[in-house]
Amino acid sequence: MVAVCVVLTGCDLAEDETDCMGEMHLTFRFTREGQNNFGPQVPSLSVFVFDQTGIFLGRWDENDNTKFGSDYVMTLPLSPGTYSFVAWGGLNDTHYSLGGPGGTVAPVIGETHIDDMLVRVACNHSSEVTFIPATQFHGEALDRSVVAGHANDITIDLVRNSTEIQLTILGLPEPGTRVSPFTQMSLWLNAANGGYDFHNLIEYAAQTMTYREQGTDGATDNALVTSFHTLRMQLKDRNNSNISYKYILWNSQTASVYHTADLLHDYIYKTEGEKYNTQAKIDEVDLFRIKIDLNPYVGVSVTVNDFKVHSTGSVIQ
Repeated sequence: MVAVCVVLTGCDLAEDETDCMGEMHLTFRFTREGQNNFGPQVPSLSVFVFDQTGIFLGRWDENDNTKFGSDYVMTLPLSPGTYSFVAWGGLNDTHYSLGGPGGTVAPVIGETHIDDMLVRVACNHSSEVTFIPATQFHGEALDRSVVAGHANDITIDLVRNSTEIQLTILGLPEPGTRVSPFTQMSLWLNAANGGYDFHNLIEYAAQTMTYREQGTDGATDNALVTSFHTLRMQLKDRNNSNISYKYILWNSQTASVYHTADLLHDYIYKTEGEKYNTQAKIDEVDLFRIKIDLNPYVGVSVTVNDFKVHSTGSVIQ
C-alpha cells in the first residue's frame, strides 16, 4: 500500500505520540444480489482523506487487488478528529484525471477543498474517449470520528462507476434498398458524463463525451450487435438536470442520422414494471442489453434486458 499524506497530531512534545494517535480501519463492500462481492474485480483502491473543514490531507493507494475480499482492511494512522473519506476504485492516470474546477490542478495537500475534487475521464481535444475506460468504483464515508488509542472501524459501500451497454439494432434496410445497408452505418454514444464530484454526482454542465462502439459481433445485412463501455449512467446531475445518453446511428451514404434516442431516459427508465425507474435500481445493473427493432411498418420497439419499453419516445429519421 502506498500512502501520500500529512498526519496532523495533537500531541504535546512531552507526550508519547502513540498515546494520542488513533487508527481508522476501512473495510469495503460491493453488494450484488444481497452479497458482498468486493474482490479482485475492483482494479485498485485510492482513498482520499479530508479534515473536518473539508481540506485535503492525503491519499492512500492499494494497487494489489489480489488482497481484496471481505477480510481486507486498509489501516490509516490518524490523530483524533473528524474526517471524511472518499474512495475510488480503478483510478489510473491513463483513463482518468483528478482536479478541481477546470480539471487542470491536481489536489494539493493542505489546500484543495473536498467540494473542488473532481474525477474526469480522459479524452482528446474533440471530447472523444479513444479507449475503453477502466472499470471504476466509488464510495464515501463523511464526518467520521477518530478516537485516540482506539481502532475505529467503518465500512465504505462501493458503487460501480462504469456501465456496459450491449446494443442490438434490428430492422436495418436490406442491401439495394433506398437506404444503404448497415456497412454504411456507424454508431456512437454522446453522454454528458465526463466529470464526477466527491459525491459521485455528475458536475454541472459537464462536457459531452463521445464514446465509440467497441466493435460489432453477430452482424447481418439488416442487423448489428455492438457494445459500449461508459461511465456510470445517472438520471440527474448534481443540479438536478437530466443527463442524456444519446446513441447516434449515422448513415454515411446520406450523411444523416438514421436513428437516435436517449438510451437512459427514452428506454432504460421506461421499462415495464418500473424495473429501472430509480437511480438505485440502475446502479444495481452492470450490463444493459438493449434491443432496438427499427421495423418500418410497425414502428420502433425496444426491450432492455428482455423487459419491454412502454414508449420509445423516438422515431426513424
